[in-house]
Amino acid sequence: MPDLERDLRELLTDDRLDLPVRRDAVRIVHEGVRRRRRRRTIAMTTAVAATVGAVVAAAIAVPAALDAGGKKPTQPVHPKLGYDVAWINTPAPKPWFPKPIQPKPPSMNAPRCLASQLHIGAVVGNGATGMEFFGIPLRNISNQPCLLVGSPMRVVAQAAGQPDVVATRGLHLGSGGAGGDLQPGKRGYLSLETDRDCSARYATPNTFPTKNYTSVTVTLPSATSFTIPLKLDVECGLRTGGLGVQLPPPTDRPDPRSQLVASIDAPLTVRAGTTLTYVVTLTNPTAATISLRHCPGYAEWLGAGVVELAKNAFGLDCSTVRAIEPGQSVRYEMQLAVPADASWPDPVQLSWALEAGVKGPVSTPIRLVAPRPR
Repeated sequence: MPDLERDLRELLTDDRLDLPVRRDAVRIVHEGVRRRRRRRTIAMTTAVAATVGAVVAAAIAVPAALDAGGKKPTQPVHPKLGYDVAWINTPAPKPWFPKPIQPKPPSMNAPRCLASQLHIGAVVGNGATGMEFFGIPLRNISNQPCLLVGSPMRVVAQAAGQPDVVATRGLHLGSGGAGGDLQPGKRGYLSLETDRDCSARYATPNTFPTKNYTSVTVTLPSATSFTIPLKLDVECGLRTGGLGVQLPPPTDRPDPRSQLVASIDAPLTVRAGTTLTYVVTLTNPTAATISLRHCPGYAEWLGAGVVELAKNAFGLDCSTVRAIEPGQSVRYEMQLAVPADASWPDPVQLSWALEAGVKGPVSTPIRLVAPRPR
């Protein structure tokens, strides 16, 4: 550029040329050159700044994306379908449930129950595997607890003109429950058992039943007794179980994973014969961390009413995100193969449900598009 300025100056001041030139022409040309230089410098600086800004933004965005799910998200098929945890093709695991809370064992401090403290309820019979079981309900009608535990001192089946049949201890199947203090108004039990199959039974064919008795006398560990009417066939003997109190059933322990709230985000259409990619978001609305140590499975299906056009079950990826913190939401990529022959004129429902008991499935409408012609 300095050579150009010199040449212009010489040209404009050449006396041999009869040019109508202003006296300050050289200054004007020189200032024009400087203005051109400044504009070029500003343009180059702006371009460099834009490039640096883009590099800085990318440097910030990439670590943030990596921190969100532990791996770089792939390009979503729909602008809204970003995710934190990529889909994995793993079978749904065996369902896991928290162990129930067992009832507190009863105390064993009261004196043993007397026959006069007990009301004998209606006997309930039941049969299984060739044996018949009889449950004798016992209720404490006194105003004091009494101890109902152990085996009766003696249980005898009786019938007029027949010898007594004394029960042996031990049932083929356990009587359940446990012995302990029977509180006023509460119920206990005694179980008896007879058998259908024995050599004595088949010694005289076609004579079943062969040895009917009409009552049973039970002598409690307190040495007091009660007698109840009860029809028994004791040809194959009589067995007695233990005395016990009825315990409340175990209490189901809540599954923290059932507190997760699911939502679904999917494209508006899916083409038959392709794989539908969508996103399920699990949110922890509680104040406690929800562990995914027991990794749940999930079911997904595409259908209209009772018609199922596609269905599958997989296991959640719990290796990338092992727990969901309070208030945190985690987006999971989902995939569902849609058969090429799937078709429906109206929008169908894409549904998703977590095995761990999220309240009902979540659904969203989606329209099926015919497969591409070959």
